[in-house]
Amino acid sequence: MDHESWERIKSILSACLEVPEDEREARIESLCGGDLALAGIRGEILSSLGEQEAARASYARSLAIAESCAQQDALDMGAPLQMARAHAALGVLWARSDRVAEARQELSTALQLAQQLLANRPADVDGLALAKSAGEDLAVLAKCPDHGRCRPAKKFELPSLID
Repeated sequence: MDHESWERIKSILSACLEVPEDEREARIESLCGGDLALAGIRGEILSSLGEQEAARASYARSLAIAESCAQQDALDMGAPLQMARAHAALGVLWARSDRVAEARQELSTALQLAQQLLANRPADVDGLALAKSAGEDLAVLAKCPDHGRCRPAKKFELPSLID
């Protein structure tokens, strides 16, 4: 994530902390609008505020936007990467909520999308990083039961939806 994007996230986070908790999601929405990259910021901010359910909803919206972009322009290679990132983010949020089966499903989808991207662009740095991260997260989750608490030593990190 570049400095400008990080500064934008900090300013949005600061603005959200100034409003009551029940108004934060609406405030983020008003500041981010429908922009795909900024949709990812919503999820990152909501997650950092501890609002996991709202963060999942935000990443689901990001995924829907990316899927729509991919359907409109099959040659746009950015949309599959955004879809993979959104699936990975959803997987991480499920893992943090001890929903292992859902986390595995989302991370598996993220890994498959990243591998498809790499089949077309083998040197894609973002695709390689995402495939590595999703693979590592899946390996950690392989040691967890489908239901119940799983507290691996690894801290699941949200992938950035911003380049």
